[in-house]
Amino acid sequence: MLHPLCEVVQYPQHAVPGTTPLILIHDGGGTSFAYHCLDPLRRPVYAIANPHFHSGAPWPGGIREMAELYVAMVRRTVDSDDFPDDGAARARVFLGGWSFGGMLALEMARLLEDYETANRKFGEMLVDDEDPPRKNVLLARQAMTAAVEMIQSWELPQWSWQDDKPAEVGVNGYSATVPRVPGGPPPTVLLKATDGVPTKVAGEVSRVDLFRDQRDLGWGKYHPGFVGEVLDVEGHHYGLFEWARLTATTNKIKEACELLQKKRA
Repeated sequence: MLHPLCEVVQYPQHAVPGTTPLILIHDGGGTSFAYHCLDPLRRPVYAIANPHFHSGAPWPGGIREMAELYVAMVRRTVDSDDFPDDGAARARVFLGGWSFGGMLALEMARLLEDYETANRKFGEMLVDDEDPPRKNVLLARQAMTAAVEMIQSWELPQWSWQDDKPAEVGVNGYSATVPRVPGGPPPTVLLKATDGVPTKVAGEVSRVDLFRDQRDLGWGKYHPGFVGEVLDVEGHHYGLFEWARLTATTNKIKEACELLQKKRA
């Protein structure tokens, strides 16, 4: 199968020379629409949308199957003639995503390590759903439902740990037991929404806010020190890509990339 290339969101010609390319993975809604609305990040930016968005075809292998396909897309994109090539650029890629996309990016980072791809990067953005064009609302809801089902059965990637005891972790309200094995996660920056999602019932807490009171949104239970930096972004989980907040969100993504860039200096 000839895997398609990642979408070009911001062209390399408009990037600052030497900046590491950023590849953003779709959220649970399945589209990359929100990423195309970002202000200039001054680096090459690519995106991956759910190729099953229009067909609604299932992913029997869940998040792992999606990640395997997306890794193939990333590798083919990196090997293409149009990908920026300034020395080590082809071996350095930042992976990121909005909520579900961040989980996919984490799974992809683990697979890329298996492929012995050097200097993997991944930035986690746990802020969810974008507002796709109206005709796609039903498709987005179907994709979101499928994403939630896949999260429930997802076994988080295994990395190195301080001891050999299994860890119980929570992600977006769901829990999983993760065995501890050799390896290590890539440097990670978390963009954290400052506000809780408004609810119709007083005192009710949205599932995406169950760990809102924790600085790292609970990721420390997955792997101590997994999140190297936390950047606060004004707004709630579902509103960070609204038009009024795009510039502020863009600036935080830019800051996250700069932090990751320094870690590779």
